[in-house]
Amino acid sequence: MRDSFVIPEGTYIMVEEPMPEITIEKMHALIEQISSERKLASLFAIAWNKAMWIADEAYDFEEGT
Repeated sequence: MRDSFVIPEGTYIMVEEPMPEITIEKMHALIEQISSERKLASLFAIAWNKAMWIADEAYDFEEGT
């Protein structure tokens, strides 16, 4: 059954911490430089991914959740 699992095209799986060099202070500084919705969306995605990475590490969810 597990061998039949197919990851849909366009799916990305995080295998390491996203952008480990980005700190909350750097994100605050980047907010001041946002000049388009695309840049805002990108910064939101970075923040969201880091938050979910931290939550997963902090709460040590079971594998596969």
